[in-house]
Amino acid sequence: MNISEASVIDSTHLELDKPINLPKGTKVRVVIDPDDSSLSNEADLWSNLSSSSLAKAYGINDPEYSLKMIKEPNMDYES
Repeated sequence: MNISEASVIDSTHLELDKPINLPKGTKVRVVIDPDDSSLSNEADLWSNLSSSSLAKAYGINDPEYSLKMIKEPNMDYES
């Protein structure tokens, strides 16, 4: 994974701050994270990215599990 910053040129173009070594036409994934003072350090950035990825893992149509569905409770678990 290569993390690079970019500046917005217009609504369909970005200018990278440093070159990346990828062939022309390579598909890449771009995560939009505007430079925001509330995300001032790298740990905050990673935490925000992790949270958004976790939110995508569970959809609104995923089933809810009730306590009645538990076949073998974990006796070491403290609620």
